[in-house]
Amino acid sequence: MLVLPASSCPPSCLCISDSLVVDCGERGLSSLPPMHLLPPGSRSLLLANNKLASLGASSFANLSSMEKLDLSNNYLDNLPAGLFRDMSNLTRLTLHNNSLTVMDRDLFQ
Repeated sequence: MLVLPASSCPPSCLCISDSLVVDCGERGLSSLPPMHLLPPGSRSLLLANNKLASLGASSFANLSSMEKLDLSNNYLDNLPAGLFRDMSNLTRLTLHNNSLTVMDRDLFQ
């Protein structure tokens, strides 16, 4: 008998399984929730209206199914090169209302 693990969801986030959305918006987060706890195949990650000030280069590693990422209304002032490298299906990225002034030319490669 094969037992599959129960679907997981990062603490302080709401995972909507039928639409594959992970909503971590407006939670007062100053760091990313554990990305390894995202349900497999998640397509949208909502991180708007938090207190995120920085992201590591591998913050979104192994999220190839992600199509939408909302990082609006945070305190981001720099995005490391290669941040979105593993997000090959990303079609919508929202970054408005951050403190970004410069972006690395390799950010979206």
